[in-house]
Amino acid sequence: MKLSNVKYFILVASVLLIIFAYRGIALNNSLKDGYEWQNSILELRALNEEIDRYMRNGVRYINYDKLNNAIRNFDANYTKLNEISGFKDIYLIYDDIKLIENLKKLFIKKTELVDTYIYLNASTLSFLLDCESLAKQDKDLKEYESLFLRMRSINFDSITPITALEDDVYIMMNKAYVLKDEIRAKHVSLLGRANFIVSALKILKEVSDKNINLNIATYLKQLSDNYAKNYDDIILTLQTYIIGAILSFLVLFGIIIFMFYKQKMLDKLNFMQKLAIDSNYDSILLTDKNNKIVYVNKTFEETNGYTLNEIIGKNPNILKSHLHKDSYYEELKQSIKKCLPWNSDEIVSRAKDGKFIHEKLKILPFSYDGEHEGFIGLKMDKTHETEIIRELESKNEQLKAQSSIDKLTGFGNYFSMNEILENDQDGIVISLGIKNYNNLRFFYQTKIINAMILAFANTLKLCVETSEINARLFRFQDDDFYLWYNGDNAIRDIGYIQDYFGFNEIEVEVDGERETLPGIRLVVGISLNTDTAQTNRLMQAMLANQQARQLNNDIYEYKENDEIELRYQKNQVVTQLIEYALENDTVIVECQGLFDIKKLQNGETPKANYYEVLVRIIDQNGKIHYPGEFLEIAQQTQLYTQITKKIIEHGFKLVERYPEYTFSINLSGIDMVDSSVREFLEEKLTACTDPTRVCFEILESEEIGDYDVINSFIKHIKEYGSKISIDDFGSGYSNYYRILELDIDTIKIDGSIIKKLPFDKNAQYLVETIVNFASKQNYKTVAEFVSNEEILEKVKEFNITYAQGFLLGKPSPVDKL
Repeated sequence: MKLSNVKYFILVASVLLIIFAYRGIALNNSLKDGYEWQNSILELRALNEEIDRYMRNGVRYINYDKLNNAIRNFDANYTKLNEISGFKDIYLIYDDIKLIENLKKLFIKKTELVDTYIYLNASTLSFLLDCESLAKQDKDLKEYESLFLRMRSINFDSITPITALEDDVYIMMNKAYVLKDEIRAKHVSLLGRANFIVSALKILKEVSDKNINLNIATYLKQLSDNYAKNYDDIILTLQTYIIGAILSFLVLFGIIIFMFYKQKMLDKLNFMQKLAIDSNYDSILLTDKNNKIVYVNKTFEETNGYTLNEIIGKNPNILKSHLHKDSYYEELKQSIKKCLPWNSDEIVSRAKDGKFIHEKLKILPFSYDGEHEGFIGLKMDKTHETEIIRELESKNEQLKAQSSIDKLTGFGNYFSMNEILENDQDGIVISLGIKNYNNLRFFYQTKIINAMILAFANTLKLCVETSEINARLFRFQDDDFYLWYNGDNAIRDIGYIQDYFGFNEIEVEVDGERETLPGIRLVVGISLNTDTAQTNRLMQAMLANQQARQLNNDIYEYKENDEIELRYQKNQVVTQLIEYALENDTVIVECQGLFDIKKLQNGETPKANYYEVLVRIIDQNGKIHYPGEFLEIAQQTQLYTQITKKIIEHGFKLVERYPEYTFSINLSGIDMVDSSVREFLEEKLTACTDPTRVCFEILESEEIGDYDVINSFIKHIKEYGSKISIDDFGSGYSNYYRILELDIDTIKIDGSIIKKLPFDKNAQYLVETIVNFASKQNYKTVAEFVSNEEILEKVKEFNITYAQGFLLGKPSPVDKL
């Protein structure tokens, strides 16, 4: 064979080997990138679902740090996805350029929507909590508590509950306008705020809908589907390249063996160029064994500004920026000295014009024929990418700083205070509030109130600075001010502040009108200097301020294990107990019988065919807890409605299980206005085989406020044939005239009256009046708390229809009826 032909075959085999190897390596790298691609997409899908879940939940407490962290993680995974998709093979394989670009645009919109949602949610929740507090504290506004509870339970799956709220507020507002002058203003003011909250809910619903309509999940699914669709083809192609590379190598190896004695040396520069071709880096730099530059490629010249002729013979130190630590450069130096490979994800070099270049660097020692000949430097320019990342980091820091400042006063807000607590810094928290601030809101417009708050904040700041008090200022909402105090005498410094406000008037001017607030009195709560197992210092200050208000004191110092902490701890324990019971289905019921008085008078053995369903909770240790231990706390949380639904579910199961008995289920005013409870009852009544054996006891002692709503509820229930009973009648809120408006069947006389029958004439007169009233209206009557024979005899004398109490039958498990 001629030498020229052999060279031709060697050339062909070499080219084929290079092509197959290069394509195999490139495709293998692409496959690895594909794995990262898919993992990033899966993470993006999970984060997108997490963000969407937050934005569907309605007006609730949201962990804004987690939501913002989800946004940051989304952006980080998108950036990673974009890095992966930057490789040519990924684009060729998956063809996802437009999808990636569209995803970025949608993510920017999503980020804007999340920012809007956080701001609106925080503002609305703050406003709602204030309204709830007003309704709870003012007995004239008690009837609106359920309205705000409904607002708290709204989610954004449907606009219908919000529209219903809007209609109800409109109806309530019309009713409020006809009230007496002395209470009309309070009702109208509170309902005006309620209307504002409903408007905010509608806006939040729109923001939530816009977020869902972005349809980012569809884009992410399409990206994932593209990966799955093309994965098998990639594997098959990779196998083809590997086989081709192996065959080419075998052919080339055979020819080399054949020509071993004819040709030994190969051109070193071509060999090094082959290595460069096999890499994915942009710039290439080659040195000799003395670490002098012998070659750079065109990309290097364009990036660094040096021409090949300018840099040949120079030491690579000419590119050194001196921005890294000495240890960094020493590690690089030792790797070169020991002929070891060296990698850096980011090295900063200095170009000829002095500009800094951010690069990814890989240095490979090069040996030829067993001797060290120098190094190959493979460099990928990351300058533009680094600048973008730094710009994003700077903007994130700016956003973080803005989110930690109260916009009205410029003081720190809740998030900045919480950051201090999370960092476990030394200091105490002091809560400051304006005494009787809630009254001010009824006499001044919002813009005047805001001006007063701002003036108060400026005065507080001036006082702190003038008195050289070592403290930082914070405001959460309204008059809710806090000090992060690092001084040595909190009582003394608080005294300075109280005196300062006591002797200074606050004067504001709004729209040309002046308003003066003289001698402001402060309510102060002081935390401990450390967190406890139950409370952090912020919560301690809040609880102390609340205790000061309850005791009508100007100042209260929080003490570990005092009444407010124990109450707070008890509430937490009971809340956890309720949550455990709901999660583990340990909310149970027992039944207590109601006995026919006529049968008792005839000397028959007491036997009930009418039972009241009573709720119980079993804890993780198997202990039974009674309503007095948990029901009041449940009513203050979002858990009460869930307990009610459990009782209703148990009650209807008993109706199906015991066809010979009637069962009575207790309902409160909260239950009757809650749309989810009404829908649940509708479902159960529709499915029930005999709704006539179901009675609902309305708790009359809760002072029924909106008889129109209650009457509408009762009429709907009666359409199914179910019975209605008024519970605890005579307990202090009885209204005989309004009761006549309700289509009821039974009056249950309050047990506190029944217990006094044997010895209290007033109790006897009252029972006689109730029984006569019930008889004329054809109502049946029930006497509660019949605990001894003496009470039972009196109950018989008054011709009460039914008796209930421990004398006749204690509550028993449902299996023992």
